[in-house]
Amino acid sequence: MNCTWINPTDFKRQSWKNGQGETLELFRISDTQIPDKFLFRLSMAKIDTTGPFSLFPGIDRQLVLIEGENLNLQRENGEKCQLKKYDCISFPGEEKIRSLVTVPCQDFNVMTKRGWKKANVKVLHIPKRGTLKLSKNTFLYQLNGDLKYQETTKPEKTLWCITSDIEIESLSDSISILIHLT
Repeated sequence: MNCTWINPTDFKRQSWKNGQGETLELFRISDTQIPDKFLFRLSMAKIDTTGPFSLFPGIDRQLVLIEGENLNLQRENGEKCQLKKYDCISFPGEEKIRSLVTVPCQDFNVMTKRGWKKANVKVLHIPKRGTLKLSKNTFLYQLNGDLKYQETTKPEKTLWCITSDIEIESLSDSISILIHLT
């Protein structure tokens, strides 16, 4: 098979590393040499209070705001930034970042062990009846809309794991997050 799908019922709820919230883990490649660590992880988290992000030394992080009007962050150097819906920010996992919450929101996290591979993250709008070519080492998370590959249609909130080149069709306007590992 050229791709596999992970449905929302298979996602795993876990406590944040800092114990101040919960995350929903969609996918993980564990580090075989250190089993409680990972090489690559996709997750989502609801952020509804001001506080520190968990620290992940040696991990490159990319975060996309997927629900809510905005997310205000304060970086370790004091710089403040505001993410709007579908904006992405990258930062090293050892950087001290604080959320400054004014309205509850949800983010999508891409975490990659530094030196293992690089994750390229894009938010895509796929119009109804539009097609998208995907290559191996790619993940696609459907935020909304129905996508079809050959005779299989998958609803929103499905994670696609692509193992060889494929072409998918959007059956409705859809927004997805594309993650390509290089």
